[in-house]
Amino acid sequence: MKTTEWAPVDGFDLEKAALEAVKSDDNLLVTAGPGSGKTELLAQRASFLLETDTCVNPRRILAISFKRDAAKNLHERVATRCGPALARRFVSLTYDGFGKSLLDHFWKALSEDYRPRDGNYDVVLSDRDLISLFEIIDRNFTMSNNRQVLIKALTSGKLPLDANDSYPLNTFARSIWRSFLQGTKSFPQCLTFSMIARLAEYLVRSNPLLHKCILATYSHVFLDEFQDTTSLQYDLMKTCFHNTKTVLTAVGDNKQRIMVWAGADREVFERFRGEFSAKPLQLLMNHRSAPRLIEIQRILAKKLSDDHVELKANKKWNPDEGVCQIWNFEDYETEARVVADQISQWILDEGLDSRDICIIVKQRPDLYAEQLIDDLHKKNIQARNESQLQDLLTENVVKIVLDFIQIAISPKATQGWSDTVDLIKQIQCIPESDSSDNDVRTIEKELSQSLASFGATLMNTQDSDQVGALIWKIIEYFSLSCIISIFPQYKKGTFLKELIKSLAEQLWKYRDLHGDWGTALDALRGLNTVPIMTIHKSKGLEFDTVVFLGLEDSAFWSFRTQSEEDTCAFFVALSRAKRRVFFTFSNLRVSTRGRVESQQKASISSLYKMLESSGVAEERYF
Repeated sequence: MKTTEWAPVDGFDLEKAALEAVKSDDNLLVTAGPGSGKTELLAQRASFLLETDTCVNPRRILAISFKRDAAKNLHERVATRCGPALARRFVSLTYDGFGKSLLDHFWKALSEDYRPRDGNYDVVLSDRDLISLFEIIDRNFTMSNNRQVLIKALTSGKLPLDANDSYPLNTFARSIWRSFLQGTKSFPQCLTFSMIARLAEYLVRSNPLLHKCILATYSHVFLDEFQDTTSLQYDLMKTCFHNTKTVLTAVGDNKQRIMVWAGADREVFERFRGEFSAKPLQLLMNHRSAPRLIEIQRILAKKLSDDHVELKANKKWNPDEGVCQIWNFEDYETEARVVADQISQWILDEGLDSRDICIIVKQRPDLYAEQLIDDLHKKNIQARNESQLQDLLTENVVKIVLDFIQIAISPKATQGWSDTVDLIKQIQCIPESDSSDNDVRTIEKELSQSLASFGATLMNTQDSDQVGALIWKIIEYFSLSCIISIFPQYKKGTFLKELIKSLAEQLWKYRDLHGDWGTALDALRGLNTVPIMTIHKSKGLEFDTVVFLGLEDSAFWSFRTQSEEDTCAFFVALSRAKRRVFFTFSNLRVSTRGRVESQQKASISSLYKMLESSGVAEERYF
């Protein structure tokens, strides 16, 4: 359609700045607070670019998110807005996924000193594992130095490292790179995601032809949750797209910068605005939260940002809507009992869905929510620590497997059926516009035959090993090579193998617990389950009602040294709620040392003062 004919999809009401961002030809830095519709803004912009052919076919849009579930959510929303055919030209990845895809496809173009042997490697995810490998290479050097300094030294500068630098730390870094890329007798080739980002940046910078290919592929780039971008990630984006015709749209909110501990660049907004001549835009509307909750958010926003603007509530709310309360308890057992009673009341009396309630903690969900999970279970309400499954359930191959199992045991699962048929059409290279009724009938007939056989086998599984074997049969049904061609993150190392093993264990765990596959699938996906998660895991999500357990000094143990980041974290937790948010304090709580200890509010008194000064927060004692 013509650009003048385009209108927001599904009648979504975009404020003036958002509509300008959707249709802009400029590099943009969009500052958007919580509930402002950042994901919807990007989805509508993708719809505009694809439906008007502003992103000229066959070029694509590259969307980079910080978290895998955010990348998945954005892609699903674009597919809903403009259909699966156009959505195939919308590539939604994390920074880690983008860097890894470049390295896995083009590793042979690296210089020999920085080329993974055979292009194969495993990904090291934890600092503990990284340090263990350091100690294998040089235990004495590792033990005598600050370990965080050693980790940072690996990727503090761009590649290649200076071969003439004899400083011991840099000599050690070169040794690590060499050992990790080539492997040793003690461990196979392995890389961290930070190392992958450096290799990807070096790969693009040193290969002009590859750089041209990237620019020929992507006419537009979206950068979501931009405030959490690290210097390494920014360097990769800059090398790919600086001083080019590719149009970048960065969206973020510095008041929600909670990843400084993981290397988030505090100056990334200023760098992007200056180096990419990005036009600044601000979104003022909060579509999510009730007006009284926005009053508290305004106070925090003013404390966190010099360029504070007045947030506006959506007109769907009445001015007096919104509840914020501080619940004070003598001990954690009373806290768990009262919170469980309230959740039960919300579900039974108000008809609230379990997934519309979220329990948020600063850290250690297993510790803070253990008693609450037990009390909820006594009321036949399921609750679980989402951090154990959140990443697993966002994996593309996991969705494929779960959809296949779902339609095998329940053929009426229309969404799973539709997504599976679409995947087969994509594998068989049948364009959406060219697929005839005969094509679809042939696919559906063959799929139905395979499902009948698979369903019978599934019912006779006896353990997780047999479930794992069935999962591999599902993958082979679609063809492993085809799945890898569509989702190249499964190409290298043992990641896919470990993923399937973990999925099989979780599937059998829930099947063994519930006794049938239908209930097991629903439980694994979290249906009818109250989610419990950390602030970091809750980022980008929204719930009708939020209960923050443990607003206490011990939970914010680093507040004195990083008060700004912890206040941002508090702001993120508060802003997840649409209608109600509750903060709990317990005089007695089980500590990380396993002892029941007294709790205080002294270090984080400023957070309590902000709640009190709003005139909205009520205080209750139990």
